Amino acid sequence: MCYSIDRTKFQLCALAIIIFLLSGCQTTGQSPSTSASANNFRVAKDSYTIFYDQKDHLKELIESDNFADASILYEEQRDFFDTKAPTDPELQAALSKVVDKVSKTFESDISATLADIGSAKWPAPPSEWDSIRIKIRTAEGILSIIPKDGVFVNPSYRPDGLSTLQTQTAAWRRKVNSTVEEDFLAYPHFTSEPFFHIHPSSLGAKAFCTQYPSAVSKVLANHSALEIKTFAQSLGEDLVTEDTWRMISEAYMDARLQELPAKGRKLSSVLSALNDAKNAGFKIQTLNSLKIGFVEVTSRTLLKQGQIEFPAEVDVDLPFDITKSELETAFDSETANNADYLIVFDVALAKTRRKIGKMQKQPSQMIVGYRQQQNPEYTQLQNQITTAQMKVQNEAMNVSMAQSQYCYGLGCMGKIISVAAADSRRQEAQDALQGIMAKFNATPMMIDVAIRQPYNYEVADIDASKTMTVHYYVIDKRNKQVFKSTFDVAENKRFGVAYSLAPSDPDAESNAAKYDNEADVAAWEKQASSVKLSQLIDHYLKNESKSVRLTSLSGLRKEMLQDRNTAIANYKANTFEQSTQNDPRFDSVVVIYMPEGGLGSGFFVKPDVVMTNYHVVGEGEFTELKMHDGQETFGKVIARDAVLDLALIKVQARGKPVRFYNKNKIELGSTVEVIGHPRRYEFSITRGVVSAIRKQKSANLGSGTDILQIQVDAAISPGNSGGPVFMDDYVISIADWIRADTGSQNLNFSIHHSEAQRFIRETLGNGS
Repeated sequence: MCYSIDRTKFQLCALAIIIFLLSGCQTTGQSPSTSASANNFRVAKDSYTIFYDQKDHLKELIESDNFADASILYEEQRDFFDTKAPTDPELQAALSKVVDKVSKTFESDISATLADIGSAKWPAPPSEWDSIRIKIRTAEGILSIIPKDGVFVNPSYRPDGLSTLQTQTAAWRRKVNSTVEEDFLAYPHFTSEPFFHIHPSSLGAKAFCTQYPSAVSKVLANHSALEIKTFAQSLGEDLVTEDTWRMISEAYMDARLQELPAKGRKLSSVLSALNDAKNAGFKIQTLNSLKIGFVEVTSRTLLKQGQIEFPAEVDVDLPFDITKSELETAFDSETANNADYLIVFDVALAKTRRKIGKMQKQPSQMIVGYRQQQNPEYTQLQNQITTAQMKVQNEAMNVSMAQSQYCYGLGCMGKIISVAAADSRRQEAQDALQGIMAKFNATPMMIDVAIRQPYNYEVADIDASKTMTVHYYVIDKRNKQVFKSTFDVAENKRFGVAYSLAPSDPDAESNAAKYDNEADVAAWEKQASSVKLSQLIDHYLKNESKSVRLTSLSGLRKEMLQDRNTAIANYKANTFEQSTQNDPRFDSVVVIYMPEGGLGSGFFVKPDVVMTNYHVVGEGEFTELKMHDGQETFGKVIARDAVLDLALIKVQARGKPVRFYNKNKIELGSTVEVIGHPRRYEFSITRGVVSAIRKQKSANLGSGTDILQIQVDAAISPGNSGGPVFMDDYVISIADWIRADTGSQNLNFSIHHSEAQRFIRETLGNGS
């Protein structure tokens, strides 16, 4: 490569070769530029040279007594060492030294362990199990600490006896595992140390129970509850499978029940046994030797009447057969018929209550309007336009200067390039100016700034409570006894609910998020209240002595029905309701939603026509209405008279028209009744007398022709406007206005029925 060249070139070529050699002719198989982190080497370097190779690295590690790294270096550079060692005695000696240090140190332990494990015999009596278990685990411990890497990757460098120890240890494991089920069945579990503490098998309790589930069942057969409990405690729930623990639990419960006297066995004894099982950590899902039924009954009447405001959720934490039924069929269900003992659960009361302790004011701000101010961005863009225009002018001047330069020959090529560059900068400046102008044209000169005003919203401290009363009956069908009692459950929870948050408060949502809301309270109130069946049983066990003789199930059903009826009667005695069943006049009255948000009153004068005040509907064309039965509808205003202050609405729904009074005389002092919605209290009725009949100016306009009006002292408030004033079953006038100046009382005026009837005739015609 470097021959036939001059001296200088030869020197350069030689230097290049030397640099190449110094940079590394021998590598670890990777590119010299590859980093150690990329190679993932623990010990080996990225590359080696003829001046420092893997052998030199190995000797360096040996001299520093770092035999562990020397062993790893062998593994990482095995191709080099296995290739060079056969012809390099010095390298052979170095490798032998490494092997002696990291491999032969284990040979004495391996030899001793082989002798120890070779002296044992299997099968063996339980007295020798623990010793054999220790021997096998010692052998496995030795095998686990012998490295698998380094010089050990070469079979010829592994310690003497290692393969033999591996073979014999595996053989011992197979021996003891093959007899583990037989050994488990023959072992005296109830008088000796726990089986899995001493047996040399590699199977733990959980693995054994999974592989041999029937073996546990066979061991537990025909043993006392105490023995089974001792066995279970020796195993521990955490060390066996869930199915195994359930099987042990049921075996314990069956043994407990078998130990009870079969004749005259009391439910209390069974329940006590269940409690003992539960306290011992057993999980009983079924009772094999007897059946206990649990029936939850529900009163349809109490549910319908709202006496039961939230459901009861029974946490069945005992092995009972569960069903739900009506009380009338509670004893006819399959659960009841098959049960030795029956528990009936009847919710008599489930009520909620809220109590507000205090209202706390919290400050915030609401937007009450807007004012305009100059947009700062608009001014900034104006300044940017001025700057951009100046830049365009400067770049245009640069173009002119470049074009005016004198050139000759090839020098003109430089001028062309200079002019092109200047023109490009001018175009960029022009484009930037156009972009700013476009943004400027889209930016308003003035912007709206919100005007904020401080206000306070309120946070209510709500103490919510739920109270549930349960009647329950425990029926011992075997011993013909019954116990009945009442079980009370009470729950309380505190809520903080924000009220009066202004709609224009920009922080209304975040303020509301700090607290609970009505939906949270309502959801908690509707949430089922939980009753643990075991709690009810504990209550029964404490009061079992109050059990009485059970004469018959039919007689008990009658008694339970009587208890139910007593609860219903108590509810009715403490329930106060309203009714309009005997006053059909309410069916003629409607709610009218006024355009500005208030309520007005109205009444049907035709099956599809409602009369009200003009000031209730105003100049609106359509309006929404609600009838007494809750049905919502809407209508169109078909006639209005501002002087009379009357209007007629054609509605979609049909209602019951009123009857107008048809006589010319009304006795002063006659009793009248007003139906309407004062202050949004819908469908309220007030009573008074006719105070006078007068002709007065229109209350709506304050001028024009006098209108015939009836003065009454029956209470009328905002919301009554447009509603009927009844005398008996006849409408004598339409509520219109009140005099509320200082010192005035009960001066309420209504439009005479004759004015209303004339308005109807003129609008709808006599035959309408």
